[in-house]
Amino acid sequence: MGGGVTGDAWEVPSILYGRPTEVRTGDSLGNLRFTERLRRLSYKRIAGKPSAPGAWSGEPDRIRIFTRDYRVDETPHNGGPVEIGIRDGRVVSIVSSAGVPLDSIHLEPEEIGRILGPRMESRRIVPLSAIPPSMQQAVLAAEDARFYSHHGIDAVGVARALVRNLREWRFAQGGSTITQQLAKNFFLSPKKTIGRKLREAELALALELRYPKKAILEMYLNKIYFGQEGARGIYGVEEAAGFYFSKPAADLTLEEAATLAGVIRSPNRYSPFRAPAAALVRRDTVLARMRQLGMIGDQEYRRASNAPIRARARRSPANLGAYFADHIQRVTEDDLGGEKLFRTGYRFYTTLDPVQQAAAEEAVAMGLAEIE
Repeated sequence: MGGGVTGDAWEVPSILYGRPTEVRTGDSLGNLRFTERLRRLSYKRIAGKPSAPGAWSGEPDRIRIFTRDYRVDETPHNGGPVEIGIRDGRVVSIVSSAGVPLDSIHLEPEEIGRILGPRMESRRIVPLSAIPPSMQQAVLAAEDARFYSHHGIDAVGVARALVRNLREWRFAQGGSTITQQLAKNFFLSPKKTIGRKLREAELALALELRYPKKAILEMYLNKIYFGQEGARGIYGVEEAAGFYFSKPAADLTLEEAATLAGVIRSPNRYSPFRAPAAALVRRDTVLARMRQLGMIGDQEYRRASNAPIRARARRSPANLGAYFADHIQRVTEDDLGGEKLFRTGYRFYTTLDPVQQAAAEEAVAMGLAEIE
């Protein structure tokens, strides 16, 4: 990540992946457990022709699927819409959207485990270019509309917060800019005191002097907290998009981006899973602010605000091949160092087939039960 802050402020877990699924002409989709694989990868079944990555539709004689892009060992693999012809349960043809016959297609590798740090922070760091403008704008509208014009401290926001705090005789509202929030999350405790607020402002000014605005926004979008997945904390826009909508941030719609931006203020209160009604109201507030700021037009606002909340939880990575994962961790810790495994965000691409592994573990469990 260009221009980012390094050190103990980041926990970036290493992720273990199984092998990509290859579908070839002649394959039996039943033996391949194709629909199970799509479910495990959070592909969404729809009616009609898929128009976005991660969607598919099925008919007796064909499957239409829009596969996702992915990387293995820094080698990019481009997805896209394809049609799979089926006869008697077998693949008889694979054709691209351009009508070109293909010998095979690949589905992206499934995540099979993570190596988390002591703070249990789950995140995927992405460059700002991988976060769509609508997501960036939604966050600015929700958290810091004057981000690109202030120098770390927003005098208007501070004055407004001061009036409210004096009225309520407590720290009800902080008036913190995105830069101040970033400074607090990296360097300071969450305790609300005058001394901490002054230190927060000082650090925000230092960040603004050292880093360009886009680098600060990139750091913030990768650092911010979005809620909990069991014991794991969800941090950063990329991880939040996967957790709440089963997709990468790059594929978020306007209404999904506004929903995520609304979650930041209070992930528990505005979670689309726990409190969909409150999340809807908060999302529409963000959309209205975006329209007021000229980020979106009336037509975009009406369409997005009329859309329902369609949160779609991702399938939690199963603890498959636990001994296999432990072995990978043991053999790499000596070379890389244990702490690097949850600071650097390594990706391990393995030979394990998650579907076959799950079937094997199920068969062993049933066999042991019969013996007992």
